[in-house]
Amino acid sequence: MGMQRMKLAAIMFFKPALIGLIGVLAGFVVSIPMIIMFIYNPIRLSGNMAKTMEQFGLEPYMYFSAIPSVFYEQLMIPAWSLLIAGYPLIMAMKLKVHWSDGPDIS
Repeated sequence: MGMQRMKLAAIMFFKPALIGLIGVLAGFVVSIPMIIMFIYNPIRLSGNMAKTMEQFGLEPYMYFSAIPSVFYEQLMIPAWSLLIAGYPLIMAMKLKVHWSDGPDIS
């Protein structure tokens, strides 16, 4: 009973890779509407934080940005997922296969 080494290696590679990809896509789907909302409606700071910002000559708002380079940097996450997925792939390929003629019933 068991699984061929290549099939096991493929499963062990694609599972973390797909989890990483799904995580990135879910993060984009959830974050993009929030970022757009906060671009048009920045967070107003209050209390000591607002006073400090005004002392530095800044408006007491926390602004958001949709600069594309921020999103391009997030593409490193799937790259890291693939790199991390490579470790179990290598370990699965190094497995020693022991063949037997069946159970020893003596």
